[in-house]
Amino acid sequence: MSEDENDFDLDDWTVIVSLEYLARNHDVIFDTSMLDATNAPQPVMLHYQRTLLETLEYRKSMHSAGNVLVEARSLLDYVEPARLGRMLRHISRRVDNNVPLEYYRLIEHLYTYAKKAGVVLPNSFNHWTDLEVAALGIIGNDLKSPVLVSGDKKLCQTLVEFNKDFLEGNAPDYVLSMGRAVQPWYFEQEMAAFVPFIGKTDCKQRRRFLKSKGTFDLEERKHGVTYLKMDDFLDDGKNDG
Repeated sequence: MSEDENDFDLDDWTVIVSLEYLARNHDVIFDTSMLDATNAPQPVMLHYQRTLLETLEYRKSMHSAGNVLVEARSLLDYVEPARLGRMLRHISRRVDNNVPLEYYRLIEHLYTYAKKAGVVLPNSFNHWTDLEVAALGIIGNDLKSPVLVSGDKKLCQTLVEFNKDFLEGNAPDYVLSMGRAVQPWYFEQEMAAFVPFIGKTDCKQRRRFLKSKGTFDLEERKHGVTYLKMDDFLDDGKNDG
């Protein structure tokens, strides 16, 4: 990724990007929450679902932990069986691939941050998916410039707090030697797009600001960040058939 492709300021409250942008410029670590967009207007949701399926099928930059494979089945039951099978196999090949043994120790280490952030473990599927996904991003092998995409503010906050300690050198030796800070991007379902997550307060204010502007990233011009009025996008969706 060239320097000018990622030179926008994450503190800029107008930043909102598409899944295509993130997958093109980063290794995307995703959890179950971003596999659905039920709160978006129908044209937005359909556009996002098409993009999501295409990205999962053809992008090598999409990664997740094993339990997302199980949890995805109930969320993606609108896909024809043959395509769903291909897609889930694609996800499966990215599950826990080449992660070191320390991966499982890191899950335990992250539990302290998750508990403080209010993450409920295990989740409704009786899994620890949130921490598995976060750990994969932090020390998974062969990941370049990884980002976490999630609709779970508590998981995003967990990673923010971990990053603070990690960048100050306050982490186990194996994490400091092989780990990395992973930027969380929050999945805004009403727009089916992503905004950088810097903290819970910032996220709430950013969401209010974006909602007041009615913006949605569809066309990718400068740095993949373009702003369209929601009404314009809805008109485009209606004409899309």
